Amino acid sequence: MGMPHRVNVTVINHQIKQIEITKKYHRKWFKMAENVIPRVIEANNTSVDAITRTTTSSKAILIATHNALVPTEKRIGK
Repeated sequence: MGMPHRVNVTVINHQIKQIEITKKYHRKWFKMAENVIPRVIEANNTSVDAITRTTTSSKAILIATHNALVPTEKRIGK
């Protein structure tokens, strides 16, 4: 995606408890895209739908979260 998003993900007892955005690509819709975070926490995985009208930014958050949770060789866009 080419967007330098970074997140810190807190996992306790195999449950995603918190996702903190530490670096983001500033886009018009990014604040609304952050609404994907509660979806990820509730589902306990990154296989959730993107936020309507913020698909690219939502997917960037999802990819950053996915990459924070998996080994280097399984990361997307490594």
